Amino acid sequence: MFLSACVAGVNLPYTILLAITLLYWISVIMGVFDLDLFGGGSDAATDVGGDLDLGGGDVDAGGDVDAGGEVDAGAEAGFLGAIPKFLSLGGVPITVFFSFFSLTAWAISMTANHVLGNSSLLVALGLAIPIILISLVVARIASAPFGALFRVLGKDHEQSEKVVGKICTISTSRADSGFGQAEVETTGAPLLLNVRTVEGVTLRQGEKALIIRYDPDKHLYIVQPYTSPVPELEAPSRPSGPDSPDES
Repeated sequence: MFLSACVAGVNLPYTILLAITLLYWISVIMGVFDLDLFGGGSDAATDVGGDLDLGGGDVDAGGDVDAGGEVDAGAEAGFLGAIPKFLSLGGVPITVFFSFFSLTAWAISMTANHVLGNSSLLVALGLAIPIILISLVVARIASAPFGALFRVLGKDHEQSEKVVGKICTISTSRADSGFGQAEVETTGAPLLLNVRTVEGVTLRQGEKALIIRYDPDKHLYIVQPYTSPVPELEAPSRPSGPDSPDES
């Protein structure tokens, strides 16, 4: 009965979402993936995935901006684009937030469809929006204590590493003025930092950025696009000797 309800069409999307989450954490325990896979992340300011793709990864509003700051006009605007800034997870990895979200959405769907005796996909579709909204709020509240925990765990490490002036790699689907995380290579494991860009600049996942300062009030780093300096080419040496052309 329980398994049948889990795989019923009205509950199946949420069951799949929860199954992906469980498989992810099993993989983390086994050492296959790291804590910030989806999003590749969290902001730990967090983009609901960078963001949270309700199909199993990130919800990214779709907005891409190249390192020079040109905005892909179609994308960042709208409801989904506002979710990451509204949630402001403050240090919670997106994988932790997503775990609470998927568990809550699954539990609400199972309960609501059972109480209503619903087997209609149309009714389930109508329930999807309130389920998602309630799950976002519950996940935000449930994951909040983990922000303080991760800040405490990372405090000594961050203080021991002089990261301002270093090059980092964006680890979430994007980094902008309202969301983002980046990794800095250290002598040990990579250091995961909450980062922000200046207004109007967006960096994509995998791009390099220069850490220019630390904001102690918000516990995050300000970064700017980084372009590797082009090495100067040495001018070829001119042959010397009696056969060399005379300079006029």
